[in-house]
Amino acid sequence: MREISNQWPKTAGRVQINGYYSSNDGLVQGLGKAGESFIENYERICKESAQKETKWIELLKSQGIKAAHPDDGWVDRKENYINFCYPQFKQNIEVGDLIALGDADKYRIVKVIKITKTMFGQIYYFFSHAKT
Repeated sequence: MREISNQWPKTAGRVQINGYYSSNDGLVQGLGKAGESFIENYERICKESAQKETKWIELLKSQGIKAAHPDDGWVDRKENYINFCYPQFKQNIEVGDLIALGDADKYRIVKVIKITKTMFGQIYYFFSHAKT
């Protein structure tokens, strides 16, 4: 793939190179009008998703939740701890604080019961399931 520079002609906020359109974030490409339409939908969905996540984060913060993180492989469901790799947001977390695991569509609230730091500097937040 060719590197996109500011010298290329732009169409509708997207870069057009030899009939190919590239999304503003550069993650998606498409050919011709169908590609441009696909990219418009992709960018609309990304914007709507970001707005939904922003509203969800505002709701969590208003309820006193101190952090949110996807309920994924960085969450140990057997030992009940999380290593915050890419949180949606994270404030100063202390024992007793609540965190949300998941996303705006499906999440659970847990309560931090212990915080440990490994000799390599990783911080693990152990939790119990919060009563909601």
